[in-house]
Amino acid sequence: NDHFENLQSTNWNTVRFKPPPPADKNPLGIKWRVEFRPMEVGLSDFENSAFAVFIILLARAIREQALDLYMPLSLVDANMAKSHERDAATNEFFWFRTAHTHASHTGVAELSLDEILNGRAATGVVGLLERARTVLDAEGCSGEERQRLETYLDFIGQRAAGALKTPAAWIREFVTSHPEYKAGDRKSVV
Repeated sequence: NDHFENLQSTNWNTVRFKPPPPADKNPLGIKWRVEFRPMEVGLSDFENSAFAVFIILLARAIREQALDLYMPLSLVDANMAKSHERDAATNEFFWFRTAHTHASHTGVAELSLDEILNGRAATGVVGLLERARTVLDAEGCSGEERQRLETYLDFIGQRAAGALKTPAAWIREFVTSHPEYKAGDRKSVV
């Protein structure tokens, strides 16, 4: 079990298969699980809550809507490489499935995060936020609870569309515009 966990943790960047614990340490009968690992800790409680809510709803959407988001690992690796570029969230295009419910692995295209999360009506790409909202619709979520959840989902959508800065862009702007920062002078870097 430990060898499996060590090996797969070097290959999977944002999703991790979790095998059942050994029988002697598994009184609850825990089965195989999938762990999403999409981000680091955000700058605010609101941001962390928004991403947690989105990931929970996305996991439910994958299960309840039988979504197929499989892609070749080489494309996942290419996406990870692009994600390390400055302002990648708003300037890069990432490989992603354009159809989420087909069993075949055709329909992979380079999409912006805006298209992946908010969709692209002109070409029929359904955004992951719409998939999350479908979960809320199916359970009849409404009223104050729906408003609160929509606030989180809207935040995710605005961040993906570039209407809200990413934490990296915000920090970079804060540091470079700070009166004590002098570009090129390492001693003055905050």
